[in-house]
Amino acid sequence: MMTLIIIALRLIELTGPAGQTIIINPEQIVAMREPRSVRKSSVSLRQRTVDSLAWFRTARAKRAIAMTTPNRKVIDISHHNDVNDWGAVYAAGIRGVIHKATESTGYTDPTYLARCAPAMRAGLLWGAYHFASGGNVQAQVDNFLSVVGVDNDTLYALDWEDNPSGPTMTAAEAKEFIQLLEAQIGEGRCVIYSGNTAKEKISGRDPFFGARRLWLAQYGTSPTCQSSWSDFWLWQYSDGSVGPGPHGCPGVTGDVDTNSYDDSDDQLFSEWTGAVPEPAPTPDVATVDIQISVSGNAIVKVNGQTIGVV
Repeated sequence: MMTLIIIALRLIELTGPAGQTIIINPEQIVAMREPRSVRKSSVSLRQRTVDSLAWFRTARAKRAIAMTTPNRKVIDISHHNDVNDWGAVYAAGIRGVIHKATESTGYTDPTYLARCAPAMRAGLLWGAYHFASGGNVQAQVDNFLSVVGVDNDTLYALDWEDNPSGPTMTAAEAKEFIQLLEAQIGEGRCVIYSGNTAKEKISGRDPFFGARRLWLAQYGTSPTCQSSWSDFWLWQYSDGSVGPGPHGCPGVTGDVDTNSYDDSDDQLFSEWTGAVPEPAPTPDVATVDIQISVSGNAIVKVNGQTIGVV
C-alpha cells in the first residue's frame, strides 16, 4: 500500500482591520485584498501530487499583485467567429477552446461539431458551453447533452448571463441545471461562466456554487468574484474590443472573447475537464504449474530473464 504524504503549505502574512491580508515586500506594500482560501473546485477535491500541491503555494503569491497583464490561454467562440487556421491559434499560445454548443431548449450552434476534431488535432483542449435561459431546465440539459455527449475529454460549462431574448436563468434554475448535468457527467465538473448575473442572482455565499470552478466575465484590470468564490479559475478579460489586451487571436478573424489562465500549460491540461481520473486496472495474475523432465542441468527463463538453474 502506498501512503500519501501531504505537506502543509504556509504563507506568512499580516492581518489588518476587517480581515484584510497585507502582503509586504522590503520596498513597498504590494497589495491589500480580502483573504482567499484554496480554491474549492472539483479539481481541488482530487488527490494531487506534491508538484500539484506546490502549485497552490505559488498561485496565492502571484495573485497578491493585481492581474493587470492577462495571460491569454483560452478563447471562447461560436458561429459568430470565423476560424481559418487552428495551427495559428495554437502557435499564438492558446491552449484551450470553449465553443458554444447549444442555447435554451432547441438551438444548436451549427459550427460546433465541425470544429471539434480540427481543433483537437491542432493540440487544443476542447470545451462546450450552453447559453442559459430561464425555464424548462431539464429540456435545456437534454439539448446540451444531445449535441455534446458525455466523455472525459470535454470541458462542460454553463453560460449564465443576462439573456437579451428572453428570461434570464435564476439561481435556483442554474443550480438545477448543474445538478442534472453533473448527474450525467460527474459531480463537480460543470464550470460556471458568469459575471454580474451571478453577483445579482446569488444571495450571499452559496457553497454549492463555490464548490465549482468560476469562469469570471469581467472586462477590467481588477476582477472580483461573487462572494461564493474566493477566486476564479478562468477570467474572460475581453470581448476583443473592450477590456485589457492582448485582444483577438491569430487564426480567428474579428473580435474574439479572450480568457486568462494564470498558471502553466501543464496545469491547465491537468485541470481542464474536471474529470476524476479512473484508477489504473489491476493486472490479472495467473499461476501456472509447469513440470518438465530434463537430463542434466537446465536454465529457466521467463520473458527472456533467467530466474534459475536446475
